[in-house]
Amino acid sequence: MRLKIARKEAKESEYWLRLLKALNANHKEITEELICEAFELKKILSSIINKTSIKKMPYNLTFEFWDLQTLFLEFEL
Repeated sequence: MRLKIARKEAKESEYWLRLLKALNANHKEITEELICEAFELKKILSSIINKTSIKKMPYNLTFEFWDLQTLFLEFEL
């Protein structure tokens, strides 16, 4: 949950930096660098979230257990 909040904050920071860049031409270079940093941070956090997400597990244990029960019933084991 904390990772998702951090990713949301990075997205919001990127938004405000883009707005600042559009309104203040004097600091365009530094805001572009900060926008890139916020974008990279957002990608890193998204990658961590995707790799640690339970939804992304390759199999469902309850489904496999149900298959075993069906197999036992069919062959009367």
